[in-house]
Amino acid sequence: MKTVKISADCCNIFSLTNDGILGIWDISSEKKIQTFKRQHIFNDNMKFSPDRNTAVSWSDGKTIQLWDVKSGKEMTKFGGLHWILSVDISSDDRYVVSGLTNGITQLWDANSGKEIKKLVEDSGPVNNVQFSSDGQLIVSSVGGTISLWDTKSGKVKKLKELFNIIKLVKLSPDGKSILFCSWDDTIRIWDVESDKGPRILKRNSDFVNDIQYFPDGQTVAFWLCDDSIQLQDVKSGYETQRLRGHSGSLIGMDISSDGNLIVTCSQEETVEIWG
Repeated sequence: MKTVKISADCCNIFSLTNDGILGIWDISSEKKIQTFKRQHIFNDNMKFSPDRNTAVSWSDGKTIQLWDVKSGKEMTKFGGLHWILSVDISSDDRYVVSGLTNGITQLWDANSGKEIKKLVEDSGPVNNVQFSSDGQLIVSSVGGTISLWDTKSGKVKKLKELFNIIKLVKLSPDGKSILFCSWDDTIRIWDVESDKGPRILKRNSDFVNDIQYFPDGQTVAFWLCDDSIQLQDVKSGYETQRLRGHSGSLIGMDISSDGNLIVTCSQEETVEIWG
């Protein structure tokens, strides 16, 4: 199993297997209702739009492809001259952002495939990109620097980590804070509207595979190397719950849009729902 996602209406689960097979499952009946056996479409480098209707992939390293999830048909493709490391799609499916190996973050029109504008970062690969929920802000990371780019005004706010390279970055649902993990596996949160530096949520933690906000922005989830999911309150910093017991080695997790469900998947191609 490569990844797993919950549909926006919390009724279905999308699972992507190691051989590129995309399955759609009904949560209430726990039965698979649709399968796409198209390895050239669904691959390791793939993300879903927030409404789960569109998938974006960048299989050959330089070409971005958009797919209709329900039909499996290609909608459009576009790209440039440099290798792509990270991609995200806006909540309205109108825009795509890509992070390149040459330190450039590109904003694309998803319909026409034309580049709208770009942000030239510090030298180094852009390992993380993410849209805010309204599509106006883009968070990205290069080395030890996090950038928050307002695509309308063109303004960029930056936070530089002096000692560590940024591994994972997530923007809060309201766009006011950024959760990030460095290669020392310390998890911090940055209040972008404050002049204060980031505060530590989890210090010298176990190896962190993924970090995610709950929809209300008050709770975060950490997927740790022992295959447990830790839930932590953002304000207090206290752990509120620890999920253990998934059969097999975890390879992905997702949180439902209402915050009531967590879904995990394993290398052994098992999917479990927590609620």
